[in-house]
Amino acid sequence: MDVTRRIGTYKVLLLDRQMQADSGRAGFVYFYAPSGAYLGYVCGIRDGTPLPQTVAHANGIVHIHVRETEMRALIGMLQDEAAVVLNYDTDRGRGTVSPAAMSSGAPDAEPTDRAGGAERARARA
Repeated sequence: MDVTRRIGTYKVLLLDRQMQADSGRAGFVYFYAPSGAYLGYVCGIRDGTPLPQTVAHANGIVHIHVRETEMRALIGMLQDEAAVVLNYDTDRGRGTVSPAAMSSGAPDAEPTDRAGGAERARARA
């Protein structure tokens, strides 16, 4: 079964080189519903580091892990698309972030205009 949630805002956290070397992580994108509820994150894992499985918690929060090289495309999509959703396939244990138009499931939240430009600008700083 697919669980789909509309992303209202997001925050980007990029790690410095020392933290990357210590943890194998390049950065995070944290997702929030239009209501402000925390949905989960995508973590960019440095190339050459084993990629952890997607984790879905009982409260619906999803942690997705992707290669560091995929983070730029993800951030670009978040900036360019009017509506983006977080999907979790409970049968396959797979999480994705995609434009709402490409999603197979109906989002569980009302559409949003994603006006939070100031929020995104602060997150990029």
